Amino acid sequence: MFRNKSFDGMPNSEGSDGSQQNKARSRRCCRCCTCKCCSIATAVTVVLVFVVLLAVYFGFGYPIHASCNINWVFSQNCSSVNSSLIDQMEMWTSRNNCMDGGQKCLYTFISSSSTELKGTHTTPVAGYVDDMTFTFTDPQDSTTTCNVKLLFSRRSLPRGCGTRTWTLEPTIVT
Repeated sequence: MFRNKSFDGMPNSEGSDGSQQNKARSRRCCRCCTCKCCSIATAVTVVLVFVVLLAVYFGFGYPIHASCNINWVFSQNCSSVNSSLIDQMEMWTSRNNCMDGGQKCLYTFISSSSTELKGTHTTPVAGYVDDMTFTFTDPQDSTTTCNVKLLFSRRSLPRGCGTRTWTLEPTIVT
């Protein structure tokens, strides 16, 4: 336990009205965080923690949770790609495809429009839920190609992004 100690050279308060004694107390370092050195140390610690967190966030270049952002160009129109992805998710809903340790199972189709498809994937071993959002954009020649952007984000603690294998093969991967 710390004790209040006055600094060397502090005037003696004997015979005074107590004002010198009060001044001496205000210059003493105590066990609570009221002295300047404790305040400075706390401020420096907070700033260092903040700097380390920023360095981790910007140093890795991605969120601390698992996520992927993938861009594909398919040699089919977007309506066809959208339908094929829905069909693939529906073929991989059962746990039966996981028997050999694969990930081609436990997909859930949520919603679809002409520009967006949403679904989830649950990892078979750990049970993490991954949200998937496919965004479709037709380039100028929309009858033969489709640009697809996949945003893949894990709801739980990170274990990495993993690889997703679909039966549709992109012609150009960016």
